Amino acid sequence: MSGTDLLLNSIETLRENLMLGHKQSQKYPTTVIGNERELIIESLLARVLPQNVRYGSGVIMDCYGKTSGQVDIVLECEQSFSLPITSGKQRLYFADTVAAAIEVKSDLGKQKAEAFAQSDAVQRLQRKKSKKGFRLNNQYIVPSYIIAFKGPAEKKLSDLLYKECREKKQLYPTGILCLDPAYFFSFEPTGNYEATGDNAIFAFLCSLSNWLSFNRDSRFDIKSYLSLLN
Repeated sequence: MSGTDLLLNSIETLRENLMLGHKQSQKYPTTVIGNERELIIESLLARVLPQNVRYGSGVIMDCYGKTSGQVDIVLECEQSFSLPITSGKQRLYFADTVAAAIEVKSDLGKQKAEAFAQSDAVQRLQRKKSKKGFRLNNQYIVPSYIIAFKGPAEKKLSDLLYKECREKKQLYPTGILCLDPAYFFSFEPTGNYEATGDNAIFAFLCSLSNWLSFNRDSRFDIKSYLSLLN
């Protein structure tokens, strides 16, 4: 078997496992459907990303006191720390030490407004090195992805995305991965990127890996948050 065949088979298996897990969850009460978040972590992220990546959920805040609201999945930078919020499952994260944020949606066509608003809230947070007015080309934003198990057709979502964000003056998500139909949009400082079919998940992982690499090589100082306690 060629390397190309091995790569395609691996990506197809990842997508099939995700969709199977999602299909099975639909047979249970709505309280169980919340496991979509765990499904993304266990069947995708934890299976392909390095073991030192830490996952959680909760609220992200910046050194100016602004917060993001509830975030489904937070990828935390190495050798950083976060604080528990009432329970160990929900945590308070610092924008300077968050590698990426991910919103998980069952059907993006029905949940697009909520998903885009949350992504915008995350990207509005400012890291200490951020420069106001230079955000579109600023690598110091908190990257915010949306992963949807189902969504509208690629062209329709593109139209909805531009319309929704422009009318509400929202920032575009860093990337959108839809599993059915399979496509990926990426809006990054280095340029936009699109992929469909089997390429979608791989393109998403490449994009996410680039951000993880960038954050690993960066040196953020969170002592600035001490000013909020004075």
